[in-house]
Amino acid sequence: MREARLAPALRIACGVAAAAMAIQVIFLDEPRFAVAIVNATWDKAVHFTYFGTMCFFLWIACGRRWELAVWAAVLFIGAVDETHQAYVPGRSSDIKDWLADGLGAATALFFMQRMWLLRLPLNGENPCVES
Repeated sequence: MREARLAPALRIACGVAAAAMAIQVIFLDEPRFAVAIVNATWDKAVHFTYFGTMCFFLWIACGRRWELAVWAAVLFIGAVDETHQAYVPGRSSDIKDWLADGLGAATALFFMQRMWLLRLPLNGENPCVES
C-alpha cells in the first residue's frame, strides 16, 4: 500500500498555525481569556495542551516526519518562552512549565503516530475482520 500524502494546503495551514502559536507565546501579551483559563485550571495542564497542540501542527506541517526535530523545536520555543517570562514584570519563569511543555509535545507525537499507524485503509476494508 502506498503511503498517503497530505495535501499541501493542509501542511501550509498547520505550519501557519504552529508559527502563529509560537509568535503569540513569545512576542504577544497573554489574551485576557487565557489568564481566566489559567486561573480556572491547573497552569501545567494549559502548558501541556498548548505545546502539545503546537507540536501536532508542526508535525503535520513537516509531513508527519522528523519527530525528534519537531519535538526539539517545540522544546526550544518553550525554553525561549520561559526565559522571556523571567524578564517580564508580573510573570515568572518555571522549569516545571517547560517540563509540561515537553511532556505535552511528546504525548501529542506519541498518540498521533499511534493513531496514524492504526488507521483503517480508505478503501473500506477492515484488516481486523476476516471475510
